[in-house]
Amino acid sequence: MSALRRYHRVSREFGNSLILTAPIFVLYQIGILFTDGWRNGVDLFSGPVMRLLGGSLLGYTVLNLLILGVFVGLYLKRREERTLDGRTWALLIVESTAWAVVMGLFAGNLLFQLGFRPPLAAGLEAIPAATGLPAMGVFDAFVLSLGAGAWEELFFRLILLGGMLWGFRRLGWRPWVALATALVLSSVIFSAFHYVPIGMESWQVWSFMFRFVLGIFLGVLYLWRGFAVAVYAHAIYDILILVPRAIVGG
Repeated sequence: MSALRRYHRVSREFGNSLILTAPIFVLYQIGILFTDGWRNGVDLFSGPVMRLLGGSLLGYTVLNLLILGVFVGLYLKRREERTLDGRTWALLIVESTAWAVVMGLFAGNLLFQLGFRPPLAAGLEAIPAATGLPAMGVFDAFVLSLGAGAWEELFFRLILLGGMLWGFRRLGWRPWVALATALVLSSVIFSAFHYVPIGMESWQVWSFMFRFVLGIFLGVLYLWRGFAVAVYAHAIYDILILVPRAIVGG
């Protein structure tokens, strides 16, 4: 088996995906303690856990580090078994960065070809990030980008898209009908999630369509390349948009 084919298989395997994405989740969960109150809208962990721990920042941090420690142990075990290694991680970041750039260019060009135009002629403000948040600090932007990659891919792709596909197939739908319907519905919900009253943004056709296309792209990427690639591509895309925007805004 060639090195590239092995990487493709190893990085796509679900157990490896959980190990590879654990740092993204934990960095976000600890990072939000140092932001100005920013949280990802589908963060299903930090609020309930903090309440369960009685608001203890120390307990919350220790719990997250323990979770990270478990995944580090799993990584070391798989490295000994030669089923996962540091090269996979490095290649994952390179591949995901490429997909993040392609994803943004693809969405913008497709909408342009279809006749959609952004509200501004140029500037970062015309390019919606997947988190859909207003101006923030550079550190806030970095942490929220990690949260978008982690929690939004977990909810909208792994749970929602995966659940829809499973349900439609159980209903006896044709595979291509189930796939197309699940991709469209999960992407519509993903895009709508960013707008009032669910999210924080006011309705805008351009940004809604842009995120819808991103949702389709990330859905296909998740189904083809697995959870880890989708998480890293989403997080890196947001970093490439939100961090420069925060720098310019600051």
